[in-house]
Amino acid sequence: MTLRSAGSRGWVAFSGVPLPEDRDVLTRKIAFLKKWVEDQEMKVLLIEPPPASKFGNLRTLGSIGTLKADMAWPPLDLMIIAGLLKQYSIPVALYDANSLKATFEDVQKKIESEKPGLVIFTTSTPSLYHDLQTARIAKGVSRNILTAVT
Repeated sequence: MTLRSAGSRGWVAFSGVPLPEDRDVLTRKIAFLKKWVEDQEMKVLLIEPPPASKFGNLRTLGSIGTLKADMAWPPLDLMIIAGLLKQYSIPVALYDANSLKATFEDVQKKIESEKPGLVIFTTSTPSLYHDLQTARIAKGVSRNILTAVT
């Protein structure tokens, strides 16, 4: 977790999760996103990309397929984003291809069935090039799909 100065308000933990001090900025951004999504009549699809190895991708907490633990934690960052979007009545779906041990072919089928206007997916340094395949697939389904990474 990185700390940044919040001026006279003291220190604010910055980890991608909005804190009360950031609520005004967050509210403005979500209001903009909501209006934009409504204008475009679109849905948001959040994707945890397929595993880069047989052991899965470790992005948050715990571990997958190691001696330490044989479990997969859910994509908490995407779950938080989904909760915020739902709170503001923005249509959203979440697909955890990592825990499902899905393939990129499965991701393509999910994108085709959901017909999102915006695809947001996670990545990490070790799996960056692998995870960017998610954006390539989304653009292959429709050049009009916007892609973003967390």
